[in-house]
Amino acid sequence: MFGIQQSLSFPGVYSSQLKALKSQAELQRMIYEVHRQQFMKKVSQQYYQVAVLQKRLQYYHKLDSLFSFFRVAAEKKHEVGETNYLESLTAQSKALQVKTKTMQTGEDLLTALQQLNATIQSDTSYTVPDQEIQPLVVTSKDLTGHPGILMQNELQRLAGNKLRIEKNRLLPGIDLEYFMGTNEGEESEIYPGYQIGLSIPLWFGAQRSRIQAAKIEKEISFSDALNYSISLKARQEELLTEIRKYGEAIQQYEMNGKKMADEINKFASMAYENGEIDVFQYVQSLENAAALELDYLDNLNNYNRMVLELNYLFL
Repeated sequence: MFGIQQSLSFPGVYSSQLKALKSQAELQRMIYEVHRQQFMKKVSQQYYQVAVLQKRLQYYHKLDSLFSFFRVAAEKKHEVGETNYLESLTAQSKALQVKTKTMQTGEDLLTALQQLNATIQSDTSYTVPDQEIQPLVVTSKDLTGHPGILMQNELQRLAGNKLRIEKNRLLPGIDLEYFMGTNEGEESEIYPGYQIGLSIPLWFGAQRSRIQAAKIEKEISFSDALNYSISLKARQEELLTEIRKYGEAIQQYEMNGKKMADEINKFASMAYENGEIDVFQYVQSLENAAALELDYLDNLNNYNRMVLELNYLFL
């Protein structure tokens, strides 16, 4: 006798396995999309960090030239007896501070460029063109189609399909057999035959444990999805608050701060040259104007960073 035999599980097992495999494939696609968007956010943030540092370096170069000129002028006045030695020292110390800040910002810029190129991982070394940095726009606040939430929903479906697989394995399977046989007698023939039967599980303990584990996994996936949704919404509100905070600071600068900084620089120089203010007042005026400009760059950088966090929102 020889033949073939096939054991089949209950049909529901195969349909549940197919759904589980489809969920796994869809889950991998979503994970790829999440990683792609996280990469885009990281590159964008590093790009704007470089752009802001370039603007800061340009401003420090401008201050460096101004304070260097001021230092030389103060020294000459001291030599002819128009100012005291303390004013000359003050001018020298401020010029040194600005020069140090200029060098440090240059090093920060070099580091930021290296980080950007390390993230991109290309044979080409990329640079960021000099540009006027504008506040970015919030693209969307709707979380309905958020990739992270969709991924959590898919994890729930996958856990549900796994539970159905384990439950269906309690049901009887099907055994199919087709065989042919003969003997050594005279005029013997080949006799075909077949068998159809059911395979019924006799021990349920192990399978019930698997079902219980699958139920717990499904409950965990539901709790994780709910927690993710709540946390994502809270993170969105937190970022919107930060965006409003930095946005108001940017708006104040554009309405008043920029004009104020320009006027401080202009009239402080005129007043110092005419002897209306001393060196300490002059330095304080320049520092106040510089603080307005540099605070604006910091607020703009933080604003754009928060917008990118929101546009590519993930936990």
